[in-house]
Amino acid sequence: NKWCKDVGLDCKVGGHTLRKTFGYHMRMQGVSIERISNLLNHRNIKVTFRYIGINDDENKEVINSFGL
Repeated sequence: NKWCKDVGLDCKVGGHTLRKTFGYHMRMQGVSIERISNLLNHRNIKVTFRYIGINDDENKEVINSFGL
C-alpha cells in the first residue's frame, strides 16, 4: 500500500494504524499527553488516552493530575 511504499516497507498498514502508532510511540518517548492530543487534533484528552491505548493506571494518574 502507498503508506508503506512511501517509507520503503513491504507491508499493508492503513493511515489510522500509523497515526495510532505515532501517538503511542510519542508517549513512550515522554512526550506529554497534551502535546500528543494537540498533534492528533483531538478535542478531548480522554480521546487521546483511548486512541493510543494508554493503560488504565496511567490514564487515572494523568487525568487525576488535571483534577478531572
